[in-house]
Amino acid sequence: MARTKQTARKSLKLTPANESQSTTELPVVERCTLLQLMGLPKEGIGFAKTANANWKGVVERLSTYPHEAAMKESFHNQTTPFDVIDYKNEVEISELWSFEKYPLTIALANEATPLTKEALDAFISAYPDIVTAPRSPLAFAVSKNATLCENMPDIMDIFQRSNPHCCGLQRTRTFQLMGFSTAIDGPTPQFNNYRGDGHIVDWQAVEHHLNEHPEEAKIVCSGVFPLEVALQFQRCPPPLSTVQLLLKHCPEAATIDDSCALMWACSLHLLEDPEVVRAVLRANPKMASVNGQSTVECYIEEQFGLPLHTAVFFLPCAAQVIPDLMEAYPAAIADTSSIYDQIPLQVAARDRRRASVDLIKVLLEYGHQYKVGKEEGRGQLFNISGNNDDTGDWWAMNSLIDSACMYREDESGRAEETFQNACLGFQAAGAFKTQLSSEKMWEYPLLQGAIEFGKYEWIVQRILDQHTAQADLRKTDGLGRTPLAVAIEMAGNNDHHDPDLIDFAVIIERLLDDKQNGSSEIASLPITVNGVSMLPLHLALQQGVGLEDGSKHIVNAFPGAASIPDPQSKLIPCLLAAVGDQARVETIFGLMIMRPNLIATLCR
Repeated sequence: MARTKQTARKSLKLTPANESQSTTELPVVERCTLLQLMGLPKEGIGFAKTANANWKGVVERLSTYPHEAAMKESFHNQTTPFDVIDYKNEVEISELWSFEKYPLTIALANEATPLTKEALDAFISAYPDIVTAPRSPLAFAVSKNATLCENMPDIMDIFQRSNPHCCGLQRTRTFQLMGFSTAIDGPTPQFNNYRGDGHIVDWQAVEHHLNEHPEEAKIVCSGVFPLEVALQFQRCPPPLSTVQLLLKHCPEAATIDDSCALMWACSLHLLEDPEVVRAVLRANPKMASVNGQSTVECYIEEQFGLPLHTAVFFLPCAAQVIPDLMEAYPAAIADTSSIYDQIPLQVAARDRRRASVDLIKVLLEYGHQYKVGKEEGRGQLFNISGNNDDTGDWWAMNSLIDSACMYREDESGRAEETFQNACLGFQAAGAFKTQLSSEKMWEYPLLQGAIEFGKYEWIVQRILDQHTAQADLRKTDGLGRTPLAVAIEMAGNNDHHDPDLIDFAVIIERLLDDKQNGSSEIASLPITVNGVSMLPLHLALQQGVGLEDGSKHIVNAFPGAASIPDPQSKLIPCLLAAVGDQARVETIFGLMIMRPNLIATLCR
């Protein structure tokens, strides 16, 4: 939220003067001599309005110890400033003063013994930055002290001569055209509302005025530049022409260290023109690496993080600006500095505002290109949680899958959209595992990816129904695996899936069913594993896949497999089933019963 009287308040409770201190003891911090000469007590709560200041002593002190003009008031020595409101004995003070209480700021609040011209000159001489800083709070401070303005009527002129960004006691016409009141401490328009309502700005009128008064693009009111304010109008985002005009006449609005222009541009949830974001980004590419929490003005309640996180969460045109943000700061794709410690893909996958297929695709492409997911752990890209892994719920792949499940029955088109996003995730994960290049990642077979990473039986069934041709059943991935081989591998490893969600015996049966878009023929096609060619039944038995786990469907599809020895061990399947820690009696005898004549031959 932009810092104004109306929007910049943050509750900060102090003990009223007539009540005892809180039971929570704060460390005692003695104030510097300068603050004591300004009438504040040596320690504890001070009252700036009623302080009995010795301005002559202040002038003398600053001449000898000018560094004290740059020392902020200690947080533990709360000095009650200008805007004090008592609500049921709770004192609330403006965030502006609690975090920027320089000695001069406090001095400007004094009504009992108003600041003198000599003391003001001494403060400015000792610490000119407090006056010349673009977001200097002094103009607002002066506006709150009528006594000071009467005693020193030219004080605002002094500040304005020293600081071209100072707005004085009234907001500029540019701000007024955007819906702000004339008085610096007057009401503000409703401009950063994400719920659809808010002030409508006549941007053509703003541009016309700026063309006649370009200097107003530099004037800071209530702590923000006109550009930063313009980029907060959610209901009517500024057109590119307005943004370019503001940047032309005041580039520092985007280049200053604490600029929030890029973050606000990335938060415009109705912005369709990516050039607006690009214009701000080109002005200061370094801001792509700055977290929103570190900018003075920017507080986006629902999504902290880098501009990339914010764009992914808010921007309708996010897919188009991601390449620009990535070029400026490639590390953003793996950054977890968002409010929920999530990488951008997780932010998109959990987005309640709908993540487009194009958005998910471009995030996956950059995730693959920059190897996001190489390290295992929370927040990574291509990991899937198994039935014994709760932390996996945070991983991006799970979020894509869960979104597809959530909107499975949605009739608005979101069901297909979330399903396609999950399918992209399967292909990207498979490409990453098999070390396909970024350029070839979408060539990874969808069916293999769904079987390995799909997590839910209905997802695999749907892909078999709608996205599988006979050729896909024979296609191999980068590891030489057919869909049947992947299903066998998954059936033999219960640690990577939840049996309550997906039964790989059903998947194997479906792959071999000629009547359900499967093919019984693939049960007789050799599979290459580690350079060795073997039948699917041999692989299943090596993986410990029992008859009820799927092996019986392989035998039913190709009965001859029960008689063919394994090429490595030279054992026939019923004997191969007896080898290893996963050997089960029911599998051994089941295979014998299926081919009793073979056993009779062996017994002779």
